[in-house]
Amino acid sequence: WLLASAAAVVLMVAAVPQAVLLAHSDLRSSDAPRVVQLEDGSTAVLDAGTALAIEFNGQQRHLRLLRGQAWFQVAHEARPFQVEAAGGKVHDIGTAFSVSMQDSTVTTQVSEGVVDVRPGDGSVQRLRAGQARAFRDGRWLQPLQQVGPDGVAPWRRGEVAIDDLPAAQAIADLARYRRAPVWVLGGQSARVRVSGLFHLQQPETGIDAVAAQAGLRVQRLPGGALVVW
Repeated sequence: WLLASAAAVVLMVAAVPQAVLLAHSDLRSSDAPRVVQLEDGSTAVLDAGTALAIEFNGQQRHLRLLRGQAWFQVAHEARPFQVEAAGGKVHDIGTAFSVSMQDSTVTTQVSEGVVDVRPGDGSVQRLRAGQARAFRDGRWLQPLQQVGPDGVAPWRRGEVAIDDLPAAQAIADLARYRRAPVWVLGGQSARVRVSGLFHLQQPETGIDAVAAQAGLRVQRLPGGALVVW
């Protein structure tokens, strides 16, 4: 119970900025992906725990990713379609693509067509189908990456792909698919990097597997909450 109390304090502190963020959003998802038809005929698929702000007017279609990740199938028309995230912008040139944000790292993957990605430093990277690239704080993180057809937004197919992430981040990704909270209390083991492919309908199984990889313990509390340390 001491662990649970400490975790609850951390959760309350973290919840304040998240509540402010959600207040500025127009579209949100809870603990499961959500498919939304936008007013221009485009389709947005929001992963669990995602929030979007939308501004459509006579000149542009502008969306801001506030949290999480989303995949877009863009309807073709004269107004440009643009997704902003962490200070960077992804400009559609007739395509289907995903944008994900973890902390301040933004990754764009293209399913079809072409997009232009501007991280904020004045540079532009054109991505075509099967390509991906990430940026953080206005700078590119890595060279252009190739991604297979099944690698773009795998959560749309019910899969959670964890690729060399710290255990705490991997558990946070899986926790989005649970209604009850999950608290990771840090420590050296929480920084161990893990990988795996999990089913989003069985997030608790995935959390147990990640904890085992990292040498962490999982404590189950009344109401379904988990404390991992």
